[in-house]
Amino acid sequence: MKADRTLLLLPVLCLVLSGCRKTGAVRYLDGPDDLHGQTICAQVGSISDLYISEHYKDSEIKYVEVGTDIPVMVVTGKADAGVTTSLVWMTHHKQYPELSCFHLEECSSDIAFPVSKDNPGLAAELNAFLDGYLQTDGFNEMVEDWSADPEGHRMPVTDAETCNREVLTVALAPDQPPYDMIRNGGIVGIEPEILTRFAIETGRQIKFVPVNFSGIIPCITSGKADMGCCIMSITEERSRSVMFTKPWTREVVDVLVRTERMSKSEGGPAGLQSAAGNGKPSLWQRTRSSFEQNVIHEDRYRMLLQGSLITIVISLLSALFGTVLGVLLSMGSLSRYG
Repeated sequence: MKADRTLLLLPVLCLVLSGCRKTGAVRYLDGPDDLHGQTICAQVGSISDLYISEHYKDSEIKYVEVGTDIPVMVVTGKADAGVTTSLVWMTHHKQYPELSCFHLEECSSDIAFPVSKDNPGLAAELNAFLDGYLQTDGFNEMVEDWSADPEGHRMPVTDAETCNREVLTVALAPDQPPYDMIRNGGIVGIEPEILTRFAIETGRQIKFVPVNFSGIIPCITSGKADMGCCIMSITEERSRSVMFTKPWTREVVDVLVRTERMSKSEGGPAGLQSAAGNGKPSLWQRTRSSFEQNVIHEDRYRMLLQGSLITIVISLLSALFGTVLGVLLSMGSLSRYG
């Protein structure tokens, strides 16, 4: 009888032990070795995606199409860590005070512009332009201005009167500020400015085509764009589809984690005593981040308002149509028996 009771209590004991394990000490994330076995968020096809996929095969990787979703995934507890480029994080860090970072020094790569293999002349022209422009003080000042004030720096504008009729079409993912982003309905950032200056010098007009990051190279190979940009690293696989210009910069990847998950940070052990002591964000933090992501980010509230307006109009028209139809049917019935 006692043996039977013991067997019945075993599942309960396992659940209790499991619960204790989950609410126990948090596993700190202080460096690259700590990422093994964790849930990591990365942008599809990015520098960090390629590195994480190869070196952290024991980790779960959650992919996003939009780079600005990465810190949100970490803040809301959907990922233990997120990987993004250093300059992108430097631009965003003030929006996420609950996050800290460490460098993934081994994950660095040359950044270049992908160009259609059908247009080697364009690549040669762009390389010649980069040879001169990258050595100027103007280039360094431009990068510093975009990094310090991505919302205030002004883009150069091509002059339609002095340009020939050739249009340079560029596919890009405008979700990597300060490199590539949307501001007041227009495409701006470090890479768009470089290419706009190139277009001005060579007498071209320029047209930016916003796509997801994973759609940039297909846009080029299908002929919908002459070239692309979005802090794209040079890889053997990509080089089979497009040709790359010479590198114009080199990027290092940062790993984003919640501050209380870092033992060396000020929010380390102290953070374990807070409401987020289990390594997960509080309800208020999750609610705030979710609201910012789904409503504020990229002016999504406008789409929500437009959708609500359409729904209201359809509902009113349906009610009006139903009322009119009901009246007509009633009049028909009355006339039949009248």
